This record gives sequence, C-alpha cells and structure tokens, in this order.
Amino acid sequence: MSICRFSSDGFQSDVDVYESARDTFKIHVARARRPRRVCDVDFSSPESHERTLGQRIKELADKTNQPEPIGGQCDGACFVVDGLEELRNHLIYLRSKGYKVPQSAFNSITIDIRDQNSVK
Repeated sequence: MSICRFSSDGFQSDVDVYESARDTFKIHVARARRPRRVCDVDFSSPESHERTLGQRIKELADKTNQPEPIGGQCDGACFVVDGLEELRNHLIYLRSKGYKVPQSAFNSITIDIRDQNSVK
C-alpha cells in the first residue's frame, strides 16, 4: 500500500512511502525536487483527462521546473520503520528537517491508526 509518492501533491513530495510488509514501511527520501508544483491529472471525463495530461506533460518538460538538489542531511536516504506510529513520527521528523511531506500522508496514517485501534 502506498502512503504517498514523489509525484504526490503535484511532484512536491520529498518522500515516497509504502508498506513493504505487514506493519513495516519504507520511506525513500528524494535527492532533488521541482521548484514549482506540476498540475494534477483530472480523470473526471475523457476530455478533462486529455487536457490536464497534456498540461502535465508540458509542465514536466519545462526546463525552468526541473528537479534541483534539496541539500538536506537525509537526501537519498531509505528508512524502514515498524508500525504506523513510528512511520508518523519519522515523517514528522523529516518535515522538521525541511522535507516536504504531503498532509494527505498524515491524514491517511491517522485514519489507519484509528481503524487499527477500533479493531483491537
């Protein structure tokens, strides 16, 4: 299960996070990021999809919006953490170090923790 990808939030996520085994998560930290957000693809209709996909392709190719080094102490690192609480704490740590972690990742983790606790 993916919590967030580098492409999340218009390519503004500095982390790629997914569950690698039951209750074990991998966090990959980017070495570089795009200076500006890239538009999301709209899947609401074929026309919207075609239009926004074309726009996204243009924005990804824009020479002024190519990935630039982040320059943080965790650039390129990979972490393996056990459990949702440890995952959330590690993402909070990375955010405190200046890495961009989408709010949607925290929202997803919070929901998963709540669901996990309701089963116990």
